[in-house]
Amino acid sequence: MMRSIRIWALLLLAIGAVHTTIAQEAPANDQCESATDVATFPFTDSASFEYATLDTFNYTCMNWNGSDVWYIFPDISEGMEVSVTITGINGEVQGQILASNDELGSCPDNFLCPDTLIASSIDSSGSNSASITTIAEAGLSYYLVLYSRNTMSGTEFDVYVDVVESGSTSSTTAVALDSREPPTNDNCTSATEVTAFPFTDSGSLSLATIDAFNFTCMSPWEGSDVWYVFPNISEGAELQVSISGFNAEVQGQILVSNNELGSCPDNFLCPAAITMSSSIDSSGSTGTSIYMTAVEADAIYYLVLYSTSNDIGPEFEVYIDVVESGTTSSTPAATTDAEEPLVNETLEPVPDSTSTSAPESSDTPASAPADSATKSSGCKKMVGSLGAIFASMCVLLNLFA
Repeated sequence: MMRSIRIWALLLLAIGAVHTTIAQEAPANDQCESATDVATFPFTDSASFEYATLDTFNYTCMNWNGSDVWYIFPDISEGMEVSVTITGINGEVQGQILASNDELGSCPDNFLCPDTLIASSIDSSGSNSASITTIAEAGLSYYLVLYSRNTMSGTEFDVYVDVVESGSTSSTTAVALDSREPPTNDNCTSATEVTAFPFTDSGSLSLATIDAFNFTCMSPWEGSDVWYVFPNISEGAELQVSISGFNAEVQGQILVSNNELGSCPDNFLCPAAITMSSSIDSSGSTGTSIYMTAVEADAIYYLVLYSTSNDIGPEFEVYIDVVESGTTSSTPAATTDAEEPLVNETLEPVPDSTSTSAPESSDTPASAPADSATKSSGCKKMVGSLGAIFASMCVLLNLFA
């Protein structure tokens, strides 16, 4: 009897081991050598990255991190447009189109880098959509690799591939490209000229590139950028900017040139005292405010908006106003419901700039003697310089004076 029980136990363990082995098998197209061969279009597939691994190649044009799966399109005619739509479900899924030729062979150590247009977006759940297009060249075999950093969660995906005549309408329905060209103000030399205030604009950094300059007063940024120029701001006015980034971080910088340096110089001048604050919420959206007082004569001011999240095409809104020094601007607060401040992004207030006093204590008398009011005013000046942390100390000093 005991022997029979042991035999059955061993059988159950063996069956469980086989079942576990089967369940933990990687996808059939986990490696480049086992890429799914696609010859008929449109093509669709749905799968998971669960137990997928990472292929390692020497890439001269790109690199990714995370697990991947592969598809190959060996017989695409020259001039045809390859259009790919990817949807990541409960996790971010991205893709790349790579190419090889007869000389390099299948799955070469170094793929060729075809020209591609990529647009991508992500929602608050971490799901995303991405679109990739390229125009096929003669004698090339094209590969599509999908990859995800969410290797443990078994991120699922849908992929749609179509091949159509270049310039014709693809039957891709899931996601369309946000734009086939970079923004019109992608470069400093094509900056949007702003002469009427207040000024508002909204757009996307999708497909934007990065301008490279030598900055003597700040570190260069990384990521895509768009540009605005304010050529005729009166001396002594106040320039105020509010920036909102949606589902991604969008920041800004004010740069300065003059008539001698000209437009878009290699080395911008460093703007005078600037007050800058920035915040980010749990969705990754950001709000940034920039205030610059005492605009100088004969200066040309630029605003550059940029994001390191250039692979997901973050959207933004920007509000710009120029007011006479000392007047009240209608500049709205950044629209982001900030929860967590960005580290080291909030700068010290500009000396003599207006600061908000801390609320008075509920114990403060409704009316105070004139000399007490004078001292309170002095305290408020001190509060504006050193911060609201000293507000209660000022109130106590007034009470015992």
